[in-house]
Amino acid sequence: MARPTSKPRVPTLDPEHESLTFVRGLLAQLRAGLLKQLAPVATISPDPVPDDQIQRTPLYRAVLRVAKYAVHGTPPARPLASLLATLEPILHSPLPPPRDLAALLATINPDEETHAIKLLIAAAVARNQITENTTPVTSSQLAILAGITRRHVGAAIRAGQLRAESQGRPGTDGAALVRPSEAQRWLNTRGIAGYTP
Repeated sequence: MARPTSKPRVPTLDPEHESLTFVRGLLAQLRAGLLKQLAPVATISPDPVPDDQIQRTPLYRAVLRVAKYAVHGTPPARPLASLLATLEPILHSPLPPPRDLAALLATINPDEETHAIKLLIAAAVARNQITENTTPVTSSQLAILAGITRRHVGAAIRAGQLRAESQGRPGTDGAALVRPSEAQRWLNTRGIAGYTP
């Protein structure tokens, strides 16, 4: 039996709650730091912003669409690449080296990640790879989508429940690659939303 975890797991996340929490946190961070240093050129009301106002922002709507796609498989009205491009400015800053989406995804360890939005973005990218049926997914990507550890994905491969092609040395991050059709079949057997036989 798996040990209980306090780490977020994609299948159990609430897209609306996580999107609102993320945008509200970003707003609080801007208020406490950057915008305070840019006054009077840039100002923002010191009053708490109601949820309904946050929910009308383009950032909230983009994050919510990515989150719904990641958790439920709800196809976004815009291509995923377009939604993710909306989030790219958050990754850039003049001082630290700017990160792009690939750099962000490379920092995610499905067994240890505690940032829900990072997991949701990674899950949306993996789901998109499976849906487009173009690129194999890694065992790490499957772990994120299924809300389990890489060790559990590896156990499914060894038990013959999941067919994978190995690349690299066994035991390395993402060593196992799974074809999209096989990934879809396996996720369906686990009851992950958005996958049908």
